Amino acid sequence: MKKRDLVAVLFISSALLAAIAQNTQPTMSGLLLGLRQDNPKTGRSGYRTLWIAPSNANDVGAKLQAQAPGILVARDDGWWRVGVARETIGAGGIDVIFAHPVSKPGLKDLTHAPEVNCSEAEYDGNFKYAETILYVGAKYVSHEKRARALKPCSHYGAYNALEVNEFSQLQFNPGDQKPFTVTFTPENIKLSSFGQEASDAHNSAWLDGINALSEADSAKIADQKKPEDDNWGVVRRTGGWMIRAGLNSSLEQYVTVDVLPETLQAVVGAFDPEIPYQVTAKDWLFSPNKDLMAILKPGTLELYKVWGGKPSVGKISSFVLKPNEAVIMAQWAVGDGLKRWIKEVPKLLK
Repeated sequence: MKKRDLVAVLFISSALLAAIAQNTQPTMSGLLLGLRQDNPKTGRSGYRTLWIAPSNANDVGAKLQAQAPGILVARDDGWWRVGVARETIGAGGIDVIFAHPVSKPGLKDLTHAPEVNCSEAEYDGNFKYAETILYVGAKYVSHEKRARALKPCSHYGAYNALEVNEFSQLQFNPGDQKPFTVTFTPENIKLSSFGQEASDAHNSAWLDGINALSEADSAKIADQKKPEDDNWGVVRRTGGWMIRAGLNSSLEQYVTVDVLPETLQAVVGAFDPEIPYQVTAKDWLFSPNKDLMAILKPGTLELYKVWGGKPSVGKISSFVLKPNEAVIMAQWAVGDGLKRWIKEVPKLLK
């Protein structure tokens, strides 16, 4: 046998061994995925949580094991649910964003609609207040509010803003009162609370956005000399998270705030692992273990095992996504956490 033939045989054998190892190695990661589906006709959004994981600790594959409406999130103090409840009032309606431990009741568990404390009595029946969840993590929840005053309250105009809140600010305690009462608007966390670098980045992005406004929009906010410190949020970009800020609550216009990685980590809790190869997709999620990858394409989510930093040639499973679904939460379970979640999560997603 010639030397080049021997080299070719060795190369083929190495590739074959790698393929065999990839297809027989147990999957070491599970993904708890929160999705939002926007309905352009109604302006409302729906939410669901998917549990994507191996069936047991020795399973070499991964697939959709369980799903349920709403958002289930893991925190240091246990499992919580996050969602949006609506109270219809006359021609208008009020959305209330809420969070609660799974062991305690929340708005979604109540048979009576909550009574909302509005800041103005005349808003009742003449006000639309919509909430859209943008991001759910173990520390914070980010959401967008759109408020519209109806006649005869139309002089109040419109209001658009991004918010970030701690779970405790959104926790709902029904107590013994009926009808139940919830707070109209929790206090937003200020971006400046994450340090001077975050404030500087916010101010720089805001100035760039202001300078790009049309003359008509600039005239509307001519008296505003600095950004609204609490008008910011966390949103999904392709393959990761980013911070976005509003130019003004009367304008539905936003800018990207390029904060330091440490600031973003303080908000979302962890860095997104870098992928050492090119991916063309709507979005993707890469396990911290670097053994599993979820690729979102229009209408489909595909799962791939990863070997040597590259996804497997063929997907190990896939399933259909609903129209307009987008990622708002991604929590990975690894190690002992994966073993525990395999037992716990399917019981919670029923």
